[in-house]
Amino acid sequence: QEAYKLFSKVAAKEVSGSQHMVGEMLLAGEGVKRDPEEGVRWLLKAAKSNYMFDSHARLAECHSKGIGVPKNKIKSYAWYQVSVCTGLEDLPTNVTAEMKTLKAEMTEQELAMAKNLAIDLLDKVKIDDALSQYEIGWMYANGDGLEQDFKEAVKWYQKAADQGYAKAQTFTYAPSPFSTADYVHFGQKKHHLPWFGCSASTKAARLPNKDHLRYASREAD
Repeated sequence: QEAYKLFSKVAAKEVSGSQHMVGEMLLAGEGVKRDPEEGVRWLLKAAKSNYMFDSHARLAECHSKGIGVPKNKIKSYAWYQVSVCTGLEDLPTNVTAEMKTLKAEMTEQELAMAKNLAIDLLDKVKIDDALSQYEIGWMYANGDGLEQDFKEAVKWYQKAADQGYAKAQTFTYAPSPFSTADYVHFGQKKHHLPWFGCSASTKAARLPNKDHLRYASREAD
């Protein structure tokens, strides 16, 4: 009970780690009367932070098993996709397997709905560091862990490029996140854009042109 009281006080100050712990304790009835619905609400508060990939994966599990919320495969798969973006190499080992199982049970329409929901959820998560933004763009561009979506790749690369992240400024669709090229490749189309190839040493002089990325985004549709 003392642990729950302590975490609750800190969680009330918008500390995401404590918000997650309050959610977990309410789900399990640890030190407090079990209240899954309230637990999910606290997990949602914690999920606003980029670093709370455990909350994202836990919310996916709750929607998959009907813990504190009605069972919903679409919401579950969407939250798993968010956890993939925010967890990266620290992602819980069961997530990939759970996603694979869930995907096999879903229709193409359900998967499309989950993808769109994941996009909306990611926009609400505070992902402010350029490296994470770049990596999410790369995952969308290459279909690695996420459904391939060039339009979303452009959006996330742009976020990182706006912060001066050099690899995002060289923006390329390629098999490796460390590749560089002077074009963006959408399917079978290559679009030469004059600011591609910008390196860290020249980024101050040649920042990305948003109009070019908007053009690339339109071409991807």
